[in-house]
Amino acid sequence: MMMNSVIEFMGEDPSEKPYLILLNIYAPSSNENIDNSKEWCIKIGRQNTYNFLKNLIQSEIIDPISSFIIAAELKDIESNTKLHLNSDAVSVFQFMKVMFEKGKVLNDPDEFCIDDYVQEEIVSILDV
Repeated sequence: MMMNSVIEFMGEDPSEKPYLILLNIYAPSSNENIDNSKEWCIKIGRQNTYNFLKNLIQSEIIDPISSFIIAAELKDIESNTKLHLNSDAVSVFQFMKVMFEKGKVLNDPDEFCIDDYVQEEIVSILDV
């Protein structure tokens, strides 16, 4: 499977890299009549983005399979800063897995493993 530039990029400062994220937020378990909701957010920095997503996943707030992330860059256009998307979207699951396995981010002592938060049959299909 070919990874997009959201996962493979060189020559950029990872602490300044912006990411556009579409979060698929789980519906409250107390109300089965409500569907999951979607929310857009922007995070700056590879490690910051990883930690933000890890916290949401560990708290079971988002679905990492149906949430997506797109790498971007900030560009000054006519004295305005614009967010320019420069990759295809990949699932948060793929982003988290590849960032950790390739040593692009640091994991904390609780040894977070993205595979623990998705169904086993999905992991084997999406394994990157």
